Amino acid sequence: MDYRHTEDFARRMEAAELRAQMLRNQAIDAFVAAAASRLALFLRRIAHQCVRFIPEA
Repeated sequence: MDYRHTEDFARRMEAAELRAQMLRNQAIDAFVAAAASRLALFLRRIAHQCVRFIPEA
């Protein structure tokens, strides 16, 4: 009997695919959050530097 054609195998493969998709989504979310954090830090540094160079009236 070919194990690949059983219902149990199909259920396990479907569960594995769902877990893999969930892990991909988590990785993408973590990457986007890290990128946004770095961008925010960069923008804060730029804003701080701009404030230092603005002459006082």
